Amino acid sequence: MQLVGKSLIAFILIVIVVILMIFFSINAPTQVLPQKDYLQSFESGHNFTFEVGNHSQFNVTFVPHEGFGEMFRLRWRPEGRDVQETILRLKQSLNRSIEGDIHLYIKTEGKGGVMSFFLTETDNDVWIFYTTIPMQQPYDGDLLIPLQNLSRAHWSQGDGNKSFASIKEFAIEFFSDGDQQASMQVIYLDDIFVSTTG
Repeated sequence: MQLVGKSLIAFILIVIVVILMIFFSINAPTQVLPQKDYLQSFESGHNFTFEVGNHSQFNVTFVPHEGFGEMFRLRWRPEGRDVQETILRLKQSLNRSIEGDIHLYIKTEGKGGVMSFFLTETDNDVWIFYTTIPMQQPYDGDLLIPLQNLSRAHWSQGDGNKSFASIKEFAIEFFSDGDQQASMQVIYLDDIFVSTTG
């Protein structure tokens, strides 16, 4: 009889635990997963135009990116330390708002230089983000560019109000800058997107 009583108590406790688990799972806040709003996926080529310094050479090919289709392969050969002479700028026209942080896949050999990403508003304000992280050491993964970390470029001509409601262009740059001298290297890019929720 005592054994039956203990079994009944154990059963009741199990039922209570299950009920509580169901209750909390139903009432738990719903997690909103980020959505990918692509600026460039490279699945059907690219829409870049290029600006190149006098001491910078490059060529472009597409190679498989396992599990993700194709990716953009950039072979860049800068010579010297001057920003304008070594710069390689990849530009793409847009006509849209940007309402979330920017992500891009990048794989590098870590052979020096600086990378920047910028957004240009229709009033010609330019908001830019600089990083050496994927350039000074080998890097293979997602690079996050928070909108709040973009600062106004000195050549901007707009009203100075930070707004991403009307963006006409984004660009990615690679260049040497003094001590941050770059040597010939291969850079891979894929899946440039805006992270949104919805």
